[in-house]
Formats: sequence, C-alpha cells, structure tokens
Amino acid sequence: MAKQPLPPPVVPPWMQQPTPAAETPTDTSGPQYQDLDAFISEVTSPIDFVEEVSQPSDATDEQPLVSDDASKAPTPASPPSGKSALMMPTGVSPSAVWATSNAADVFSSHSSGEAKYRAASSSNETNWRVDRTQAIAESGWRRWLFFASAKTVNLGENPADIAHRELTRRLQRPIDADFKLGIVQLKGGAAKTTTAIGVGNAFAEVRTDAVLAVDVNPDRGNLARRTTSRTDGSVFTLLDAPRPQRVHEIRTHTNQTPAGLEILASAQDPATAQSFSAADYDQILDVVKDFYSLIIADCGTNITHPATQAVLAHSDALIIPLDAKQDSADEAVAAIDYLHSAYAKDPDTNLPVTDENGHRRWLYRHLLARTIVVVSHQRPGKRPFDVDKSLAWFQERVHEVHVIPYDPHLEESAEIFPDRLSPATTSAYRGLAAKVADLFPVHSRALTRVG
Repeated sequence: MAKQPLPPPVVPPWMQQPTPAAETPTDTSGPQYQDLDAFISEVTSPIDFVEEVSQPSDATDEQPLVSDDASKAPTPASPPSGKSALMMPTGVSPSAVWATSNAADVFSSHSSGEAKYRAASSSNETNWRVDRTQAIAESGWRRWLFFASAKTVNLGENPADIAHRELTRRLQRPIDADFKLGIVQLKGGAAKTTTAIGVGNAFAEVRTDAVLAVDVNPDRGNLARRTTSRTDGSVFTLLDAPRPQRVHEIRTHTNQTPAGLEILASAQDPATAQSFSAADYDQILDVVKDFYSLIIADCGTNITHPATQAVLAHSDALIIPLDAKQDSADEAVAAIDYLHSAYAKDPDTNLPVTDENGHRRWLYRHLLARTIVVVSHQRPGKRPFDVDKSLAWFQERVHEVHVIPYDPHLEESAEIFPDRLSPATTSAYRGLAAKVADLFPVHSRALTRVG
C-alpha cells in the first residue's frame, strides 16, 4: 500500500501571514514626470486644482484609502482618470503626492481666510462688555424714588436728562479752525442782541474753547450793556494796542458774561462808532482768529453798511431774529430778499459783475442755505400774529427756523443773567445753539478711521 503524503501542518490564525495586496497596474497612458519639481508644479497649478475639486470622479474610478480588511495596511488611492488626471512621477513616493495636494488645500484656505479678514476688518468694535449697572437719574421723580427706596429701586435716567446730554454733545462739536456767525436784521427791537447773548452763553457754558461776541453796530451798540462790564475796552482799543500774543491780552479789552462769553464792545461815542469800517472788522478777525474758535457778530440795522457787508462776506452762517409781530416779520422778509438778490457791482461803472456765461455773481445767495430764522416772543399773551404761518413761509426759504418763548427776565432789556432765565428759555437757546453747531464743518480727524 502506497504511503500517503502527510497533510500540511495547520497554522493557527494568529500565526498566519497577511496576504500581500495585489499591486495596481500603473496607467502609463498619461504624462510621465522624471523629477519632483515638474510634478509639484503640475499638481499645484490653480487651473488643474480647481478642475480636480470641481469635477467629482465616479465611485468606480476611486480606490478607498483603507482596505476593508482591517489587518491590511492602507494603500493610497490612485489618481482619478480623465483629462485632468495626473500621473505619478517616476521615483516619487505616494506620501509626497498627498503632501503636495494638502499644500494646495492650504494655499486655497489661506486665500479664503485673507478675504474674510479684510471683510471683517471694516468693523473695529471690539468692546463686548455688558454693563449691568443702570445709570441713576440726575433729576426728577426717578431720582427721588431711588433715594427714597434706600437705593434699591433704580428706574434709570429721565428722558429729559438723556436729551440734555445729547444736546450738550452737539454743542461741544469740535471746530477745525474758526466759525463765524452773523446776526442781522433791518429793524431795531427784534432781539438781535438778546439772541447773540443767548446763543453765545449756550456755547460758552459747555465748550472748553473760548467764544467771542463782537458788537459790529456802527450806531453805538448795546451788546456790552446787557452784561456786567469789567473794562472800558472796545474794538478800537484793541486795534490801537500792540498785536496780542496771548488770549489774556485780548481779555483786557473785553467784557464777560457769567456764562463765560467774551464780549468785544463797539465804541460808546456815536461819532467814533460811525468810523467802524469793513477794514476794521477784517483787522479784528485777523487779531482774534488765533484765540477764538467761535466768533459771533452782532450787526446794526443797516444791512448795506460796509461793516455789515464785511460780516456777510466772512460769515459761515447767519441768524435773522424777529419779534412775533408783523412789522418785525416784514423786515426779516426784506433781509431774506436782499440776501437772495444782492449781486456784485463794478466799483467804477456800478454795473453788474458777470461770469464767462454772462450770469450775475450773487454775493450772499449761498448763505440762505445756512440761515436760521428765530421768532422771539418778547411780550406775554396772545398777539395778532400767526407764528405757525410765518414759520412755514421762512422754512421754505432758509435752512431752519426756531422759536424762543417769552421770558420776563428778557423783557427788562437790562443785564442778562443766565440763572434768572426760565428753564424753557434756557432750553430754547441751547436748542438754537445746537442747530448752529450742526452747521459746523465736519472735523477732519473724525473722518480718519484708525486701522
């Protein structure tokens, strides 16, 4: 009997060697690369990279990165087939291929991140703090309730306090160089001087820079007489003195209101006051412009006087005040008509000065867009004058209109003390000054964004 061969020994599963994976035949139909640099240049090409990610391959053309058999080592997938398929360069390991592909992903992510950063950099707000402490009311029943409840009930600020703070912020708006405000009217008793002091006090109370009011009335103005005089100085004593080097040297010629408004009076002698000329006003501006950022000019009733003409030529804005009665309103209308129709004339021929197109050169028409008409109630009670209709008429022709209520202290036509005005009057002058502040030129540093 023939001897049967012995069966092969049985090897336990834990001692069996894994079957080597079948090698995938390399497709040599695509381009071949002899060096790594050429392959990297082709892989990282923007066009080829976009085509690679934008055109998904069929599932049959892809080889899984990890074999189904967990015991088998992972094998890199072969490149997809098609026009954009890239062949493995000669002598390049699969790990180099995947490192190069990942580098392209990094480049794409970097570009996307840069675009997001530039878009997000438009917002510089990085203060995310939430203040849980509510502000305490500065006045009114809310403040009373806060202290009456032993500081346990805090309902926050009063709306009036918030409005007051916002008004103060507008009044403190910075001025780049200087701002010149002219106050003109064709009739006396229209509250020109009262308006000049009221607006000036409103600014002087809250601003850190100096505010100056100049009496440009050639007929012995009374701007200085409406406040407590400290000196006998005037515009002419300032012009006769050496050019000041400090603001304190100018203040030896000015008066000051309790609110801090500086007043440069006109000459008290009518004979001397008549000599006030346009050149004098120009020289005054040249002297004070380096020390005062806000200059208010209180003009006389003759709008064609050379001094008033100089005020109009230099003004950045105008206020036309009027009393709440018909004759005062008529003069305000006449002033607006003059600003609209005044044109330049040749001094020799007295003929209109025209431009290259034959159009007249209007002198003050541009100021109407920066003019505020102020209606003041200088007498108590109801008067035979329709204020609402007058305001509607002026509103169509100027920048803004404003109303000052009746105040017994102003009716005295004497020295004006801000603490004696009613709260409504004080608020009205602050509101008028805020409308003037809105005409200040935009501060250049506010337009520069840091970053």
